[in-house]
Amino acid sequence: MKKIFVIMMALAVMAFCNVVGAANDFADVKVMLKAAEQVLPSEAEIVSLEEEGETTLLVYVDEATMTYYDLSFNTSTLRLEKLKAQSSNIIGSTMMSKTVEDIGKIVLQEYPEAVDLEIRTVKDGLNTYYKAAFDMAGYRAVLKLNPVTGAIGERELFYK
Repeated sequence: MKKIFVIMMALAVMAFCNVVGAANDFADVKVMLKAAEQVLPSEAEIVSLEEEGETTLLVYVDEATMTYYDLSFNTSTLRLEKLKAQSSNIIGSTMMSKTVEDIGKIVLQEYPEAVDLEIRTVKDGLNTYYKAAFDMAGYRAVLKLNPVTGAIGERELFYK
């Protein structure tokens, strides 16, 4: 059943690509879909594919967690360059109950191999949030976390 779904999604993406001219070669699209499959939760489903200049953007959604994923690929090399995940968690707040140490524990629980962890407080109008940046084996990560709940509202992974 999963193979049928994958084939149907691939055919839908191929048809979509033909309509909008997003990719010249279905083999390239398959490479990008396979790379996306490696970094996204299995529940995430593709909702769009578009090419702009040197970048091909694949957009996925995981309805169970209300998270959108934008995957940016270099169109000529097919290399995944950036993943941005935006959840329904509210990032900022006018209150702060989590400390920098609390946020550090949350980040390390989610990313135990993180190194060079830097956490700072960011003001955005009246709201405040925590911004955590760190390195992993294959990418640099930047997270935005709610200062009350510690929930990760946004993730950006910049692949090396």
